[in-house]
Amino acid sequence: CVVLCCVVVCGKDWEDALPEPDFSRANEHSKKATLAVTLGTSLQINPAGLMPLETLNNPTQQGEGKLVIINLQETPHDDLTSLRIYAKVDTVMKGVLQELGLPVPDV
Repeated sequence: CVVLCCVVVCGKDWEDALPEPDFSRANEHSKKATLAVTLGTSLQINPAGLMPLETLNNPTQQGEGKLVIINLQETPHDDLTSLRIYAKVDTVMKGVLQELGLPVPDV
């Protein structure tokens, strides 16, 4: 069973708090998730940047939870990943959609 959590942080400054109830719900789901896939973030704006790390504490039938980071630059948490991809998010997601046989939108 994989619990997915989606936290979208766009246009936030370092000192801006995430709005409620979104923050609480995202934090709650992060603590249940067994897989976190982060896309295009340095994971340096906290507390949102720490939420994906919660998956590492969540046991699965195959062991611990997994963390995947897709970002061009290094992050402080690269050494904790099960999979680390240094690439543009658009490139990776295009490949994922093609592999799944889903349409790739023109952007």
